[in-house]
Amino acid sequence: MPFQKGQSGNPGGRPKTKPLTALILKELGKKAPGTPFRQGELAVWKLVQLAMAGEGWAIKEVLDRVEGKAMQAVEHAGTAGAGLTFTIQIARPPSEEPDALDA
Repeated sequence: MPFQKGQSGNPGGRPKTKPLTALILKELGKKAPGTPFRQGELAVWKLVQLAMAGEGWAIKEVLDRVEGKAMQAVEHAGTAGAGLTFTIQIARPPSEEPDALDA
């Protein structure tokens, strides 16, 4: 059946639910076997423990969740009406930084 002019081919629109997110949230809300905690609580505890042990990716995840993702600096230069030149500075991930404690 051909589409009719002025009528949507998908009148219901995109589904509002995110099925994978719903499944993950359901699992994280379940009680962890042999503990008084939910699985989500244990996942957060483990993430914090890895961050405290110095795992760079875990530190980044904890800070992103608590403080929000860091803004990236963008510098621009140019005259009114002319094109702009952009410089984007991206820091190296913590895992690539030299270990300052060894100095």
